[in-house]
Amino acid sequence: NPIAEKQHTKFTYLIEKIDESRSVRCIEPYIQEYCTFAKGRWLGREILEVLTHEFGSHPMKYWEDAISLGYVRVNNKVVTRTYKLRNGDALLHKTHRHEPPVFGDVVVVGSTASILAISKPPSLPMHPCGSYRANSLEYVMHNDPQFASWLEEGEDHKLHIVHRLDRVTSGLVIMARNKEAAATISETIRQKGTKKIYLARVRGRFPVGLDHLNPLPSIDLSAFEVDSEALDGGEVDQHRFGRGDDMPPASQAVKKEVPSLETVRKSAGVGYLKGDLEGVAGGVPEDVWLQCPIGVVSHREGVYACDPRGKACLSRFRLLSYCGQTDTSLVECSPYTGRTHQLRLHLQLCGHPIANDPCYGGELFFGDTQRLQRARSALKLMRQQGITPLSKVPHLLLLDEESENREDDKGAARGDNEKNEVVSTQEKVVVDEPVKQLQMEGESDDAYLIRTCRYCQTNRQTHELEQLLHCDGIWLHALRYSGPDWDFQTPLPSWAENVSNVSGIPST
Repeated sequence: NPIAEKQHTKFTYLIEKIDESRSVRCIEPYIQEYCTFAKGRWLGREILEVLTHEFGSHPMKYWEDAISLGYVRVNNKVVTRTYKLRNGDALLHKTHRHEPPVFGDVVVVGSTASILAISKPPSLPMHPCGSYRANSLEYVMHNDPQFASWLEEGEDHKLHIVHRLDRVTSGLVIMARNKEAAATISETIRQKGTKKIYLARVRGRFPVGLDHLNPLPSIDLSAFEVDSEALDGGEVDQHRFGRGDDMPPASQAVKKEVPSLETVRKSAGVGYLKGDLEGVAGGVPEDVWLQCPIGVVSHREGVYACDPRGKACLSRFRLLSYCGQTDTSLVECSPYTGRTHQLRLHLQLCGHPIANDPCYGGELFFGDTQRLQRARSALKLMRQQGITPLSKVPHLLLLDEESENREDDKGAARGDNEKNEVVSTQEKVVVDEPVKQLQMEGESDDAYLIRTCRYCQTNRQTHELEQLLHCDGIWLHALRYSGPDWDFQTPLPSWAENVSNVSGIPST
């Protein structure tokens, strides 16, 4: 809980300018104590085995030392490595935590008595997740001093997140300023009483890729359930024990088999409709409506896919402009339903993936080969120094392996937009853990954790290398969000400037 946590954990946010248009937000490392209760699958297993397999971002040597020195406890008591977990056991893990950087600034774009409208930069997650905690929108808004006045003005001194936005997506986020407003907005979203407009830059000349899909004679709006994008006042349980989710390890995670995009495109009920859609206001003849269900492949790894067995989804797309030099199109997008990764998946399905979205058919650091090479070089150098990146970099790992195996393959850095899959965001870079030093007499626990922290022992160069690994985000931006009595809009992102024919931009 970021509110309760603020009473005993002080976060220091450091914002550095990279250039005139870009900045990076870092968190000073801090002492944290994680807590979780023993899961059913852990019962009867030795604690060292559970920690090593469930929380693999730390090697076995780390967990051995943490248990023996009492930085991992059970029911607040020191135990041995062979202790077998029992029902009701509470595991505590105290550590010196470092978080990955995020790029861009959080900006307030408007407000009412019950709403605060925020422009979220790409790479900043909404809630604590994986390696991100204080560097999440929820924590930033409640702990960064520059937003303190907004909390003080609120009725319960708390901001409530009422809808989702992917970490790598930038743009408008609506936050309720009290519980009543949170409940009202959430219900309005569920009942489709709101309208959201996104911008995306995609591969190819949109919409020629529709040739792969079947035209639909009509679309029945009654077939779509109430919107699943809404959150109940943003009350999300975010207790974490280690760097990663309290979920089954990858070896035990169940993944569904995903049909190929070709199979999905030929499935009944999957296709597109051009022009106005009866029952939806504001349409134009150039609109493209795409209908295709989306299913969960793996909850643990955040993997979704177009799948005829999934939940019904409907999206609207409209071409704004085309750039022949980069062979990309700027497209206006509106989700009628609110499934996770819906726009990204639907654009991939119609043959026009977001150009720099490596998860769904795009290319990492699209069009910037120098940036890609710098990131790959940084990863190799960190490996040589024995440092694990603070967050997962599966796409860099994949490209690194491809370049080593096929150095002459010039296409190794390019994504395949015909694969109906993503690279897991939970892949890990495992390095040997340096031998821990024993705690000195009279040394406090916090001082010991800081002195022996493997990340603190690195120099500034390593932190700069860490920044090079991270994608600044993808070319998907939530531009405008409106409800019954509110309407907010952000400025255009840099990759969509000089565009004037967007529904969200006033003609004046």
